[in-house]
Amino acid sequence: MGKPTILDVDTGIDDALAILLAAYSPELELLAVTAVAGNVHLEKTARNSAAVLHIAGRDDVPVYPGARKPLIGKLRTAEWVHGEDGLAGLGLSGGRVERESAAHMMYRLAKEHGSIVVVTTGPLTNLALAVSTYPDLVDYVEKHYMMGGAYGLTRYGFGNASPTAEFNVWQDPEAAEIVFESGLNTYAIGLDVTMDPSTGLSLEDIEALKSCGSPACTLAYHVSKFYVERVGDPLMRLHDPLAVAAAVSEELFGFEEHGVEVALCGKARGTTLVERRPWIKKRGIKVASGVRGEEFKQLFLERLRGDR
Repeated sequence: MGKPTILDVDTGIDDALAILLAAYSPELELLAVTAVAGNVHLEKTARNSAAVLHIAGRDDVPVYPGARKPLIGKLRTAEWVHGEDGLAGLGLSGGRVERESAAHMMYRLAKEHGSIVVVTTGPLTNLALAVSTYPDLVDYVEKHYMMGGAYGLTRYGFGNASPTAEFNVWQDPEAAEIVFESGLNTYAIGLDVTMDPSTGLSLEDIEALKSCGSPACTLAYHVSKFYVERVGDPLMRLHDPLAVAAAVSEELFGFEEHGVEVALCGKARGTTLVERRPWIKKRGIKVASGVRGEEFKQLFLERLRGDR
C-alpha cells in the first residue's frame, strides 16, 4: 500500500497531468483531491478535478471544494494559459464533488490515518486555512510537497507571474507565509527546477502521447498541445507533475534547506525570499535545487502509458 496522500489542486492543465500521475502511482494511496481557486474559479477547478479522476478510472477518489479566493485580495485567474474552462476548452464532465470543506477534510483524514503526505499544486489557501484552524495538523503531516516559488538557486529560478514571483505564491502570498511558518515539513518544488528544459515535454513527446490510445494519454495530448500552441512555448512545462513526482520518488531531486520569507507588499509581492546569511537562524524548508529531468520525464510517460 502506498503512502496516504491528499492532493490539493487548482486544475488547470498541468494540475490535470499531476492528478493523472498521482492516480497511476502505486507509491501513493490517493485519499482525496481538494480543489482551490487559482488557475480558474473554484467551481471549475473542482469540476475539472472530478472529471480528470473519472477519465483516469479513479472515481473512488473523492473531490472536496476549498477556498474560492485568496486570504486577502481578489482572485486573479489564468484562462489565457489554460482556456476558459481551465482544461483547453475540452468541456470535460464526470465524477462528482463532495460537500465537506477541504480544510476540515484534510484534518479529518490526517487524524484517521495518523500520518499523511500532502501535495499542493496551486495556491496554498486551503492548506493555510487547515493549519490555522487545526494547528496540530502539522503533527499528522509527514511531508508537504508543494509546487510553488522561485528561489534563485538555479538560472531558472525567476518569476512567471511577475519578474520575481511564481504564480501560486503570488496568487496568495499570505497563505504561503502561513504555511512556511507553520512547522510543516515542506519540500518546495519551484521554478528553479520546473523550468529546467530537461523536465518538459517536447512536441515529439506530445505527439507520441496521441498514439498511446488510452483515455489518460489522449487527455494529456490535447491539453499539452493546447498549452504549447496557446503560450508559444516549445515545451509543455510539467510544473505540477514534478511536485507529485517528488512524493513518488524524492531521490529524483536535490534539495537545500533555507529559511524562506514571502514578500507581502509592493512590486515584489509574492516573491519567495531565501535567507542566505549564515548568522540568521530561521526555521527552514527544503527547496529543490536540482532535478534528474530525463528520469522524471520517463517516469511520467511510463505511468500515463500504464507501464507500471
